[in-house]
Amino acid sequence: MHGIVALSFHVVGKFLLPQKIGIIFVFIQGDHFRMDPHKYLHPELIAWLKTNRTELGYALASGSMAVFRCVYRGESFKNTCAEGCMCALAAFGISEVLVTMDWPSDLAFPASVFLGYVGLASVLRLFRLKDRF
Repeated sequence: MHGIVALSFHVVGKFLLPQKIGIIFVFIQGDHFRMDPHKYLHPELIAWLKTNRTELGYALASGSMAVFRCVYRGESFKNTCAEGCMCALAAFGISEVLVTMDWPSDLAFPASVFLGYVGLASVLRLFRLKDRF
């Protein structure tokens, strides 16, 4: 049995720091490599879901609000799915963005719902402020 070390990183300021070190076991059979995902993937996935429970709640709130908005406006299914996924991905880390901006992290849930209601394109348009000089 051999192990492969897997690192995941997160950005703190300008630095890239290791967040978690995990070992993925690979079993060798002849010339083929075979992973046993049932033995090692499920406990890691459940542990990740437990640790990121609040961020997943923000993502679910934002994604569902975006889907409701798109359905209400009568947009296509493809656009509805894309907007919901993009808003969910953007809202996953919204509490860290608020902490970086020196705002309380208690505003993460209302901010994620607002992001889903307004849409990611509108928020990006708001931040594309150009100098008019």
